[in-house]
Amino acid sequence: MICSDGAHGPLSSARLKALLEARAAPEESARDIVNAALDAGGKDNATALVLDVIDLPAADEDELARAAAGPPILPLPSPGDIVDGFTLGEAVSDSRYSRLHRAADPGDGRALALKFPQPRVAEENSYRLAFVRDAWVAARARSPWIGEIIELPPGRQTRLYSVMPYYEGETLEQRLKRSPVPLEDGVGIAAPILTARLSRS
Repeated sequence: MICSDGAHGPLSSARLKALLEARAAPEESARDIVNAALDAGGKDNATALVLDVIDLPAADEDELARAAAGPPILPLPSPGDIVDGFTLGEAVSDSRYSRLHRAADPGDGRALALKFPQPRVAEENSYRLAFVRDAWVAARARSPWIGEIIELPPGRQTRLYSVMPYYEGETLEQRLKRSPVPLEDGVGIAAPILTARLSRS
């Protein structure tokens, strides 16, 4: 559950727990929480979003450990470099932990995005494992609202990175910098993402 202070402010933790434990449909549970907050005298904006996690694949700890101990984290590449056959284009984003480059598939020429971990965090084992786990989970997500991770054939990767299709358009960060996102638009962005389900494969 995610809710605004207008929803959780007037309600105790025990009351919220009881409303969730009623096990109604997520939309109905969210409506019950908002109505309960208003009935309790809440005057602020009351918003609640309830997500029902139906299924999660079991993480293969041995598989994750092997992946985490696999390809090394190397210095970041530059536009024009070729990494394992992928020709890199411009950097799409650059954060504290990773850099995203546009790239071309050497087979069919389709646009891809390659995500490289920043080398300055190479010694942080928890970050390395988080990077690998993130790609492992995303590779098993099946939703039009979640970016796909393309798993490469064994032995192809010589360094740690993940491969995704390149999606045209602006990032959420760019959208937020351009102008504030109204509540209705924000819900429209978040709700489809939260409907994504993980496959059992």
